[in-house]
Amino acid sequence: MVLNSMKSSFNVIGREFNLSVAPGKDVSFLNFSSIDIVPRALGASLEKFNFGCDGGLLCLLMYLRGISVERYSFDFTSVANDVFGLCEELGKSIYLVGGEKLEAELFSVKLRYLYPRLRIDGAVGGYFSGEERANVLGSPALQKADVLIAGLGAGRQEQFLLDARTAGFKGFGITCGAFISQTANSRGTHYYPSLINTLRLRWFYRMVKEPHTIRRYLLDYPLNIGRFLLGKYRFTQC
Repeated sequence: MVLNSMKSSFNVIGREFNLSVAPGKDVSFLNFSSIDIVPRALGASLEKFNFGCDGGLLCLLMYLRGISVERYSFDFTSVANDVFGLCEELGKSIYLVGGEKLEAELFSVKLRYLYPRLRIDGAVGGYFSGEERANVLGSPALQKADVLIAGLGAGRQEQFLLDARTAGFKGFGITCGAFISQTANSRGTHYYPSLINTLRLRWFYRMVKEPHTIRRYLLDYPLNIGRFLLGKYRFTQC
């Protein structure tokens, strides 16, 4: 399995982000849960993505392998503000897919409050039937959007971006995991309290707030860390 780090090709904080990492390539993020799910879901299509390192421990272990990468994730602790701010600045339109229907709508309301001039051409929930999914993929608003942001869970969100390109989407695609749901259900716009961010205890906070993630952190993480240490995952730096 070959994955790409993003330090040189996707540096939002350094303002090098230009909504076009590489022709036909979208951006997603890996941690010690999705690192095994995404390759199995995508197969050979894995090479159609640039991947960021979402997790300090993964960054550290990659560094020990000789690959220096920074932590990136699509939320307000990392690149989300830069992406939305740049889209607003450049007049780029975005299309959002993820969470429950009401969560997607509430998220777009909060986003409009933060970025009044941001063009949001659509915000739809990610729990849809096969027919609904096809309708979303075939939507003219989605296909004409400059940026497509998908938060459907590991594997499913990457596949959605691939299918969107097949359906005619030509813009920049990026995944956001549970960001839409988390922001919609937070009191304000930031899911993680500042102290949690400072102490880097986001994983613990999620287990408390989202009990369904307990298995992920207590079982999937240790298992995939072991696979990493045994050399199952190979990485190249772009």
